[in-house]
Amino acid sequence: MTTSISRGFFLHLKPLPHAVEVLKRLYERFSILIVTSSRTYAYTEKEQWVEKHLPFIGKYNIVFTHQKDRIYGDLLFDDAPHNLKAFQATGRHAVAMSYPYNEEVKVPRVNDWLQFEQYVNTYFNEC
Repeated sequence: MTTSISRGFFLHLKPLPHAVEVLKRLYERFSILIVTSSRTYAYTEKEQWVEKHLPFIGKYNIVFTHQKDRIYGDLLFDDAPHNLKAFQATGRHAVAMSYPYNEEVKVPRVNDWLQFEQYVNTYFNEC
């Protein structure tokens, strides 16, 4: 079964609670890339969404790829099991936004953006 996502879907998504404020605070301290996969029409929608909700990061800090593990970075925050496993297999650090469909992936887990910020602060203070 494949999920069909219609045009306009990404444009009308609301940010998760606290995501914008947390990313703004983290962006002041860290280099942040938004790494996302995309269907053809969604590239523009995702760029427009980032420009609207995350202008401090901006569309030039978006990387479109289906292989997130190929992007160099210290930490991946994701929900998709295949991305978490692939990134972890490179020896780098992955953190899961906890959902029932990714419970089997053995990585640190958070339930929301505020917990993620707390995790990042603790993790990078210990490094």
